[in-house]
Amino acid sequence: MNLYARVAPFRELDPDTLPEAELRAGFPALLSLAEECLGAVQALQAEVQRLETAIARLKGEHAPPTRPTPGGPAAGGTPPAPADPASDHSSERERQARTPRVPRVPRSKLLTCVPDRIETLTLAPEALPPDAVNKGFTYWHTQDLRLELERICFRRAKYYSPSTQRTYLAPLPPGYTSHFGPGVRALALSLVYDAQVSLPALHTFFTDAALDISRGQVARLVTAGLEPFHAEQRAILQAGLAGAPWQQWDATSTPVAGGAWHCHVLTNPLYTA
Repeated sequence: MNLYARVAPFRELDPDTLPEAELRAGFPALLSLAEECLGAVQALQAEVQRLETAIARLKGEHAPPTRPTPGGPAAGGTPPAPADPASDHSSERERQARTPRVPRVPRSKLLTCVPDRIETLTLAPEALPPDAVNKGFTYWHTQDLRLELERICFRRAKYYSPSTQRTYLAPLPPGYTSHFGPGVRALALSLVYDAQVSLPALHTFFTDAALDISRGQVARLVTAGLEPFHAEQRAILQAGLAGAPWQQWDATSTPVAGGAWHCHVLTNPLYTA
């Protein structure tokens, strides 16, 4: 029977007008109803606990602690259930169980490090004992980077045509669109957008390498002439929207020039824009 229907008759009773005999006769029924209500509450609490644990695991979080039923063992309640060792694990272990890592295959560095030059190192005869015997060579592989400033002066052929009243100038090589070559621009973009180097630090890096460049020119290297990158970004966005059945959208507050703006992010497992 519905508990609400069983409680309704007791709400209409007035204890002050009932004789003591009827109160005594109705007390066992009221006590039984209270026990059934307490059992229903405990069942609902257990279901809530189960749903909270399932939601936490789906979100990759730790399961919430198990709550005991009201009253504890001394008051007729139940103690918290012992943790199941098989299900008591962190979200990190859950992720490892869902996506097992591919075993790492060790690779020899000697096979991937092809030397650009081989330099032979010898020992002076006076540094060796008289009975030293030549046993050939042993090889030591190392890698190094070299930052070298190159100042280029292009001597461009220049012609003038009286018939067309135009001057013809030999074009610059590809990539030389300003007074700084493509190597400087590529390095600036890589350091700023990949290594998160600030513009003042980038200017210091260039001037320490003897490059004659101003702070404004450093800023223009990484902010001007970026249309090819913007076109590629738009193409990625269109391909991502067309290549997946669903998209996730998010927005986060972003300060721009002292003002409060928002950065909008579209993403799915295939792309982020």
